[in-house]
Amino acid sequence: MTTLSMEQLKEELTKANQRIEQLEIQLKDNEQEKIKEILDLIPDMILIVDTDMKVRWANRSALEKRKDALGQHCYKAYRGLNSPCTDCPCAIALQTGEKVSGVIALQDPDSDTVTHWENFGIPLVDHRGEVTGILEISRDVTALVEYNQKIHEYTEALELTRKELESSNSVKTEFLGNLAQDLAVPVNSVVGMVQMLEGSSLDNRQQEYLDVLGQSTDKIKSITQNIEDMSRLETGKISLKHEPFHLNQIFEELSAIYGKKAKAKDIIFESTSAVDQQVYMGDGRRLRQALLNLLNHAMKQNENGRVKFSMKRIENGYDYGVISFTIEDGSQQRSSMPVHFDHGLVLENQLEKHYATAEIGIAITYQIIDLMNGDIIVQQDNTAGSTISVQLRFDKQMTKAVETTTDPQPAKRTSKLRILIAEDEIVGRVTYKLMLRDRYDIVFAKNGEEAVQLYFDVEPDLVLLDVMMPILNGFEAFDAIDSKAISRVPIIAVSSRVISTEKEYLTSYGFDDYLAKPFENKDLERIIHTHGKKR
Repeated sequence: MTTLSMEQLKEELTKANQRIEQLEIQLKDNEQEKIKEILDLIPDMILIVDTDMKVRWANRSALEKRKDALGQHCYKAYRGLNSPCTDCPCAIALQTGEKVSGVIALQDPDSDTVTHWENFGIPLVDHRGEVTGILEISRDVTALVEYNQKIHEYTEALELTRKELESSNSVKTEFLGNLAQDLAVPVNSVVGMVQMLEGSSLDNRQQEYLDVLGQSTDKIKSITQNIEDMSRLETGKISLKHEPFHLNQIFEELSAIYGKKAKAKDIIFESTSAVDQQVYMGDGRRLRQALLNLLNHAMKQNENGRVKFSMKRIENGYDYGVISFTIEDGSQQRSSMPVHFDHGLVLENQLEKHYATAEIGIAITYQIIDLMNGDIIVQQDNTAGSTISVQLRFDKQMTKAVETTTDPQPAKRTSKLRILIAEDEIVGRVTYKLMLRDRYDIVFAKNGEEAVQLYFDVEPDLVLLDVMMPILNGFEAFDAIDSKAISRVPIIAVSSRVISTEKEYLTSYGFDDYLAKPFENKDLERIIHTHGKKR
């Protein structure tokens, strides 16, 4: 066995270390080559640039883009610029020392072609933490940018088309509504005159003329109705007032109205109240409107059934009360009460969704109850009908009660029924006079403002209020009367646009009934007979 001296051992150890270093370098080179091979397979452009923005290394995709990129400034090689570009994420990353990304437009220096690239600038740091260069990764997103641009242009075009359609529909609806309104007054007058002539003595030739006139009038009425059916009613947002009102007064008024309607339909109507005379704060008119819609709905479900209307206080606080209104529909038919799953409705029977409807009055009721922060509870029984309960919280009036002042000098009364008619067209006023003759005490108002003033001056027993009037329209005049009157008389809406949806809206708004122009003498007499009642 040969014994090595210390010097020989040191020499052998040195050789071994050198071989290890060579192997490490070879292994490192192999790893780098392998990494480069992998990077060359990536379709994204990958560059390594130094602090002067010169390209030190580039993968295959980057070199295919610019073969002479190595050694050049990246902004010169790929953008044809003579100075660093301020919008490039790599330049920003070099300045901030943080990773930066963004999309830039890249124009080929040899052509006018513009492409879009998503760039990532990643700082390269040494062991001292100093930035020695930037790893730049660029991905061609031209197709995506162009796609998004087309989507944006398409969306803008759709929005423009939508606005144009809305504007066109609005103009068409307004035009048709105005046309129907303009036709209604003369047609109504012609219908009235024809009916008046039918009751007079005519020879055979005059009767033939009258028959032709009557047939033509019917055709004009049909055309007018078609125009009305094409128009649409647009409603605005509902706002609430906060003022004192008598809860029992509203309940008693509705009970009286629907007791009369139920009797006419051979329906048993029962009403019970367990609420004292406390004055509450809120919007009494809107409450009346909501309950009116629900009672209308219950009456529609009954041909020969029973309706129960009740009111009770379920919570009594020092300065507030929670009131429950219940309407029981005794019809054997399933209720068509529409179903809403948003705030304001608790649904006891999920099958109700199969019987949902779109009654405009009920839709307004939901909105009113929701604004009042109340709840509507719908219960359905296949044999007992449906029960609708409304629960609302009202503040109590902590000061004096609601004043019930009246006009100190009321107008003189006659034995005849006094009817206030708001009609701005002279032809329309003449038609009313000829139809009603001297059977009633008629007072005419030429606009909405005059109608409001005359209501409190002459104390009518019935009001016929044209919806389309100058100064104040029918809705504004109704609001002015309803908000001031302690106990108002029936107000009938007269409109030339009483299509199916507007009929629902007029009654849900608060009008006691409606009269559609052009109307016949029997329609006018029916309204007076139904709602006319001496004070």
